[in-house]
Amino acid sequence: MKKIALSTLVICSALSTVAHAQSSVTIYGQIDTAIVHETGMANGANVTQMVNGGLRASRLGFMGSEDLGGGLSTIFVLEDGFNSNNGAATQAGTIFGRKAYVGFTGGFGTATLGRMYTLSYSAIDFFDTQDGIGGGNDNMFTRGGTRRSNNVRYDSPTFAGFSGSVSYALPQNITSRGTEGLITYTNGPVVIKLVRNDQNGANLTNAAHNTFLGGAYDFGVLKATAGYQVNRGPGSDQPDTKYNVALVGIRVPIGVTSAVGATYIRAKDQTAANNNAQQYAISYEYFLSKRTTLYAAYTHVHNQNGTLLYMTGDAPGTTEYTLGVNHTF
Repeated sequence: MKKIALSTLVICSALSTVAHAQSSVTIYGQIDTAIVHETGMANGANVTQMVNGGLRASRLGFMGSEDLGGGLSTIFVLEDGFNSNNGAATQAGTIFGRKAYVGFTGGFGTATLGRMYTLSYSAIDFFDTQDGIGGGNDNMFTRGGTRRSNNVRYDSPTFAGFSGSVSYALPQNITSRGTEGLITYTNGPVVIKLVRNDQNGANLTNAAHNTFLGGAYDFGVLKATAGYQVNRGPGSDQPDTKYNVALVGIRVPIGVTSAVGATYIRAKDQTAANNNAQQYAISYEYFLSKRTTLYAAYTHVHNQNGTLLYMTGDAPGTTEYTLGVNHTF
């Protein structure tokens, strides 16, 4: 009887070890704080302040997977945003307001349910040669919102360099609804992305339709990007109902310790109001280690005819100087 009990204990211990090996949970995050000085604000005011996320927003997350066998796995991500200035929660105080989804991944691709980045946000962010410093591409491009809740998303495997993604945000409580599609082509140094976003705002009104096409080529000594977006509808992120946005950018690595990024973005109003805007920006990143980065940036936006595209909105021209540190863990 003792031998049977001992054998049972050994088998249970082995099974427990196998189950543990088939699943994993990772805790990750980053904390990012910057000092920002803005000039040319409303009434000629200038301001210097500490901000959260001058490079990337501070966050704490949990991600995990479980091997179900046959190449199929369950995956999940829970990610909370916090303000590095004072420790307060961001995303309107919602716990795990940055990401909260569960799904499956395997040979068929990946299917997820919950709160996640929009396809438009991720696609346009890929062509940000400044890593988001000084606002990056986010200042003028419509991204269909940064995230969507109640979202159903599917990402396909890659075939001959092509992959695709589709998502649909359910109109929970009849507040909003969104549909997106993304096609990506990757071939060595070449990356091309085409994304389409259709969404409705509160009570399914204020429809917005945005199409973005972007391309990047990595020459080794520098990476060049370009993009163009067509925006239609009052539900677009910006106030005008008909405008287009163009981008060109470069990113130049300096050895393995630093990199310089520069972008030029122009928003062209297609209506009689002619509410145009331009952005010039340059940034510098110094990698103290694989996890710690010092960064600085200069960003200038010129608004025309009352355009409300960046920072202070009612100022014709705003300049921003950024100096900060980012640490990942």
